[in-house]
Amino acid sequence: MSVLHWDRPPRRLSLQQWRARRHPVPGGYLPNMSDADRSKWKARLIGGKDPRVEIRKGSGRALLLIVVRNREGRLSNVPGTPLPRGVRFSANGTVELDNLEWIELTQAVQEARLALDTRSPQLELSHG
Repeated sequence: MSVLHWDRPPRRLSLQQWRARRHPVPGGYLPNMSDADRSKWKARLIGGKDPRVEIRKGSGRALLLIVVRNREGRLSNVPGTPLPRGVRFSANGTVELDNLEWIELTQAVQEARLALDTRSPQLELSHG
């Protein structure tokens, strides 16, 4: 059974209501989805010059972003140095995963790698 959810979750608030909300941190990300959708392993396949899968999951009050690449992608902040193949994690706070969530995380990364390996030629033309 797949742990990744590739469909975009429905909005909890209308776009106008969501934009009117104040976020405590300027420039911070405020998700517009239900708590149930926020806790899922949401995935998005991105093509173009830097093909990757972005996986997002809410954990408590933190948001986890996992970026999976199967080949060297765009250049890093160091001139002439490409980002390595592999997995990059970032979060806006402390992320705590229980044992089941850790197993799901490793499965999500494997599913993302499979999606990159079997992607369609049309993906090469998309830019996220």
